[in-house]
Amino acid sequence: MPKTQIGHSYFQIESDDVRLDLSRTQGSNPAGHSGLKIAQLQMQDATDAPQLGVLASGADWVGVHLGEKAVLYPYLFMLTQAGVTARNWYLADTGITGHSRFNNFDYVFGAGSIKFDAIDINAGNNGLVAEYINMRIEMPWPAMTLQGGSMTLDYTQKDANSDLEFNFAGQEATENYGNVRMHTQVRKFERKTTGWGISTDTTFTFRDEGGTEVSTTVSDLFFNIYGVAYFNGDGTDHSAGLNAQTKLGDVQVQLQAIAATSHVDDLKPERLDFTLKGNIDFPGLSEAPVDIVYTVKKPMGQAYVATGPKHSKFTTGISFPVGRPMAETAIAPEIKTGGGGFAAQGGSLYASLDPIFLADASGGGAVQDTFGGTVETRMFGMDTPVKATFRYGTAAGDGYWLTHANVSGLNAPIFPGVALQAVNGGLAYGFSKDVFSPSGNPLSAAPNNPGVMVYSAGISVSSTEPQVFEMAGQITVLPEDAVYRMEFSGVKLLTYKVNGGAFFEYAGSAFSGKIWGSMSMFGGAVSLTAPKGAEDDRGTVGLYFGADDWEIYCGRTASPILVHFLIADVDGYMQLGQKMGLRLGGGLKVGSGKICLGFAAVEAYLNAMVGVGVSPSAHLSADFRAGAGVSAWVPSCGGAKFSANKSINFHVEAMPLHLRAGFDIDCGWFGDYSLNVTLI
Repeated sequence: MPKTQIGHSYFQIESDDVRLDLSRTQGSNPAGHSGLKIAQLQMQDATDAPQLGVLASGADWVGVHLGEKAVLYPYLFMLTQAGVTARNWYLADTGITGHSRFNNFDYVFGAGSIKFDAIDINAGNNGLVAEYINMRIEMPWPAMTLQGGSMTLDYTQKDANSDLEFNFAGQEATENYGNVRMHTQVRKFERKTTGWGISTDTTFTFRDEGGTEVSTTVSDLFFNIYGVAYFNGDGTDHSAGLNAQTKLGDVQVQLQAIAATSHVDDLKPERLDFTLKGNIDFPGLSEAPVDIVYTVKKPMGQAYVATGPKHSKFTTGISFPVGRPMAETAIAPEIKTGGGGFAAQGGSLYASLDPIFLADASGGGAVQDTFGGTVETRMFGMDTPVKATFRYGTAAGDGYWLTHANVSGLNAPIFPGVALQAVNGGLAYGFSKDVFSPSGNPLSAAPNNPGVMVYSAGISVSSTEPQVFEMAGQITVLPEDAVYRMEFSGVKLLTYKVNGGAFFEYAGSAFSGKIWGSMSMFGGAVSLTAPKGAEDDRGTVGLYFGADDWEIYCGRTASPILVHFLIADVDGYMQLGQKMGLRLGGGLKVGSGKICLGFAAVEAYLNAMVGVGVSPSAHLSADFRAGAGVSAWVPSCGGAKFSANKSINFHVEAMPLHLRAGFDIDCGWFGDYSLNVTLI
């Protein structure tokens, strides 16, 4: 009889000495029942199972005897094949019958091994029972030895199945990989599509740098004998909800979900990746979604180890002040301590930055920044961001942070015709407002004002081409400020310095303010002194930057100031604007008054006005008007009046921008005045 499987028991038997025994005396079993067939025998690799039938007669035993040297092949988990002698096994109407013992099995497979002392095999009553004595299974991962005493394979022909029960349920193992701890509880040892292994309920605990732990349990996590983990038997991905808190550095993260990936290539070190998904919450800044990544690895020839926590790139920020934003700030932090660093999606993990230690205000101990990073700030609604640096840390349990920019040559438009040229300052949380003072260094300043936010920066603004004005000063904004004010200590108009000052206030997406002081232009041809006046009086001197126009004015035609213009001190004005260009002018009124000479009276006067305008398109226009006259009263101051006068008017428009103007004025009694000057 060739090698033949015993039903569905996974056991096989073969014999070259098979005999039909009708002696009625063979064996010690009681006589069988006449007319019954012997149990089916299925030949190995055969497509049809042959039937072997024996007709018993009389009251004594008859059957098929397999001889003294039949070989029985027990079920060895489909790993290998080995036989044991099956002496005096036979077939009767109750199926195959016999007893054998297979001793000492020790087999290395995968990255583990399976051992038992013996298999005690009993067949009969249309079934087969095999007891695996002192079963031990060495699992490579988690590293544990499954021990369950005797395991039983029980096959019955009636149910046409074979059950192998391993009594390993409830056995546990805990492994610590650093910042990841794995606790495994075995459910059963079984064979799945990915091989032999253990089905488990496994709890993973993730520890952050501060020692806070977060745990999650993965049900039906299968570890096969090759040291590979699978979710739900043969899956490589797993996800679940999570409601827990952890910290990234020293910043709170509210976790919402976990995603895990198993790596099935056992030649590579990675075994499991865990991504904890949540929102990070820097005090004073907006929440930001972030992934925190841990990885369990098995480097070649080394023990299992975990890496992490590492974080994905994320962006937080603030609109400051809330509701009335002057600055829109986007921040990309990066952790600076411990095992942190960027974990690009699907890419490699980057090493963390070195920590930076900063002296605190008290001079004792140290303040350690835990995050650095990059910043983009859009000020006053401008399109082009200003690049800055970021620092964050915790002092005495309170979070602090600041953004700092020190850049020049920006030429970034903030209004039509107005550009931001330089910034030195930024936004701070937990610092006093002098953290950005010109004499200090914000990157080494110690926090000293917990929970308070301030914006302070030295900035420089100018008109775009042509550059008609430049202003530099300091702006400081606290959240409670209703109006944001900037004081200018350095002002230039038409490249000429103003010996005075200016300020503007930012509200409603526009600037308005005042300018005052003295200045001299065009080689002394024009000089003026603009009075500061009342702070809320913007009618005589002022400035305005808005979404559609800008204007700086020192006097207006309706409210002039004292201007030395060409030939005399006059009531004049100077106006600069995005739409109007340059307007410069003034008027002179001179009179002798009525002079009585006894026999007669005389009076003389002179009126002159000059106005020059240059449009933004470099178009120049000029107007000149002059009038002079003499009046006489004869024969006395109360006599009849006789008058004579003369007036001159001319208007000129020219291109290009530069104009050299000459004026000759015959003022009679007051002398002749001639002046040639380059106006623009």
